[in-house]
Amino acid sequence: MQTGLQLSLSDVARLAHVQRPVVSTWRTRAAASDLPFPAPLRGVVGEERFDVDAVVDWLETSGRGNNRDVRADAPACSLPAGLSLRDDPLLFAGLTALLCLKVISGVELGGASPSEVHAIAAEADPYDRLLRRELDQRGSRLATLAAYADQLADAAFGSAPALEGLLDQRFRHGRAL
Repeated sequence: MQTGLQLSLSDVARLAHVQRPVVSTWRTRAAASDLPFPAPLRGVVGEERFDVDAVVDWLETSGRGNNRDVRADAPACSLPAGLSLRDDPLLFAGLTALLCLKVISGVELGGASPSEVHAIAAEADPYDRLLRRELDQRGSRLATLAAYADQLADAAFGSAPALEGLLDQRFRHGRAL
């Protein structure tokens, strides 16, 4: 898959369709086995993160969890490395703007350069009434987020369900909209 996406332990539970304590039990029980749970990566704001590819491979190989579509669903439960919806309000605004832009323009944004995304946004929202400012605020991360918005929409079966998933994550993390 090679996505560069990461999961928290809560995200792993959501992806596997299990309760959060189940993931901790898996980590403990599998630690001394031939198939240990993947090691955490560098944390984001004190939260352990795990590589999506490693977790998906582990879930598929171990047969753990209640979701047989973990590979396809993984982008909907994860975020690009180093980003957190909990601590970055501009991330939420940027992702929702990108999902909106996908709907308005009908264009796949993954693989587009930041200048290409800005050109698409300028055509779709010439007077900045909807999304251009939110995209401008993402700076050098815009291309990464554009590619992620495509992955997110694909995993959620559309931009509207992807937006609903982002809203759900936002509410779960206790952030006001």
